[in-house]
Amino acid sequence: MPVDPDSKPALWMRSGQRMQGGERTAASWTGWGGRKTGSCWIWEDDAFDIVAFKP
Repeated sequence: MPVDPDSKPALWMRSGQRMQGGERTAASWTGWGGRKTGSCWIWEDDAFDIVAFKP
């Protein structure tokens, strides 16, 4: 992950969904059971890939 795990960045997902900054920690986007790698920070070519972020 390209940001501090405790930071709360704004995110843009491959699906087009945007998450406002300050809502979730960067570390909370890891450990997802439905993903091969378990992390939205690693591209798997699906809707939950993080394609852009703002610290």
